[in-house]
Amino acid sequence: GEKAVPDVSDYTFRRMSAPCFAVQDQKEMVVCDKDGEFSAVDIPQQLFYSADHSRMAYVDRDLELYYMEKLTPVYVDDRVREARLSFYGDTIVYTRDGENGECELCIWYAGTRSSERIKIAGCSGYCISPEGTAVAYVDAKEDGVLSLWRSGKKEIRIAGKVSEVLALSRDAQTLLYRKDGEQIFRYAKGEEKKAGDARGNLDYILNEDQNEILYTEEGSTWYYDAGQEEPVRLTGVKGNLLTACYLEEAACRQGSGMHLGRKTLKNMTFATWNPNDHSYKIYSLDAGGTRARPVLNYAEQFQLAEDGQSLLYLTGGSLYQIPDIKDSQNKRCVSGSMQVSQFAADPGLKKIWFVTSSQELYYVKKDECIHISYHLDRLQVILSGRVLF
Repeated sequence: GEKAVPDVSDYTFRRMSAPCFAVQDQKEMVVCDKDGEFSAVDIPQQLFYSADHSRMAYVDRDLELYYMEKLTPVYVDDRVREARLSFYGDTIVYTRDGENGECELCIWYAGTRSSERIKIAGCSGYCISPEGTAVAYVDAKEDGVLSLWRSGKKEIRIAGKVSEVLALSRDAQTLLYRKDGEQIFRYAKGEEKKAGDARGNLDYILNEDQNEILYTEEGSTWYYDAGQEEPVRLTGVKGNLLTACYLEEAACRQGSGMHLGRKTLKNMTFATWNPNDHSYKIYSLDAGGTRARPVLNYAEQFQLAEDGQSLLYLTGGSLYQIPDIKDSQNKRCVSGSMQVSQFAADPGLKKIWFVTSSQELYYVKKDECIHISYHLDRLQVILSGRVLF
């Protein structure tokens, strides 16, 4: 007979425009596509996507790695420690325990369903080139030696005392990495060059070609372009850097950083997070990468439109919209006199819902707030212009 979607207690939804998403209870995960087709698989221990979320893979609780071919799980390998999908989703790179307990670093190609693997003493971190044909990795048991491994070629030793590998560009042209947890270096055309200081936990954003980086260093945000002699400190930008890319753009996390599907970070809107008062600040980087213009100084929750031109944010119990962030002083309150506790909107910020402090749900239609429901627990997510609650 006709299959029924199982009841679930929780779900994950990673991207507004995703062609598939996952829901799960304690026994299984259900992968659904935008046409309503679905399949049930084992509960994942790790779940990861390509940058545009069109490809998905997972490691289950038996440490088996699977690649989702549409809605069909394809077995890749077992005894998997940690895995990542490449930016475009054509390749999975993962570490696993070998037959004799040694560590193996592996590349699996989705197109041919074939793999390559090398034995290493131990891996403390790695990055994949966007097209998935090269891997830069740090051997944890050899004083942080950074090596480059390209498909069908012998590994190349790049540098020692590397504490973190940040990025590997297309065709392995450029490497960004950090030494001793204090300095960022760039490796290109066989030469190593210092790119800037970076102490403590490093939050960073990279463009698609990975020749530009925004990063937080001891509470300040810096911008660096591969053509510059040294990074530029963006005056007045404080707090932990967040990826606030527009929803129509692809994004892929590697390590503590986010790689965006943007050719340049210039003219990009980004956010910082202040853990002391749990607030966000929104900035726009200028076309020269030399300064950041404040768009919003305080928000408890915010959402950028998919085109990056407008902003919705919550502050002091009121919900505001900035129609054009180039004119950030021009704002309007969309919640009236009601106290708002949370909100959600479609990617274009055309359809807006909010929940009041008394747990009532409202829908914003032009200048009118229309009451929808009482006793709302929480507002979950927007899917194709609809709200789940």
